[in-house]
Amino acid sequence: MRILNWANPPKEGVFTKGSKTWKYTHRRFWNAFFAIWIARALPFPWADIIAYRLLGIKIGKNVVSYEGYIDPVFIDIGDYTMTSLNICIFSHLIFHDKIYIKKVRVGKGCIVGPHSIITPGTIMEERAILGANSLTKIGQKLEGNLIHVGSPVNKHFPIQSVEESIAKVKSLEKEPKKQDYTSE
Repeated sequence: MRILNWANPPKEGVFTKGSKTWKYTHRRFWNAFFAIWIARALPFPWADIIAYRLLGIKIGKNVVSYEGYIDPVFIDIGDYTMTSLNICIFSHLIFHDKIYIKKVRVGKGCIVGPHSIITPGTIMEERAILGANSLTKIGQKLEGNLIHVGSPVNKHFPIQSVEESIAKVKSLEKEPKKQDYTSE
């Protein structure tokens, strides 16, 4: 991977099919994919984190990474973050005959739900949660302390404590139930 980065240093931007950057991004992707596949075949649960760090991904401390794919360049993952099963964090996107490459930042204490895809340029602020089966837009900013869901992400919910949720349910139970007697 370091040889590829030396031969053609990764850079952000939009590039056309067949360009040198396109070719080297393709090579980086498959080299990283193979290295991560090997690391996951090992019986050590932390082997993939070490593989990611060796590939050059900036990963904080106490990060939990389940089965998924994270691009080898332009990714920054903060401390105490969890990525669930089958997630993809891409710093590149191929659309027609162009490749878009942008830095992705996942803040401290974030959670990425299962089967979610983070696209290039996405910024997850501290303690943001990306719900299951969600897809971010290119360059989208996800505010901290909110749950973001949708494909593409378009709904945002506040994070509630268990006590707040229980109080909300109890207040709903105390309200008199309206019964509809109009149907025959």
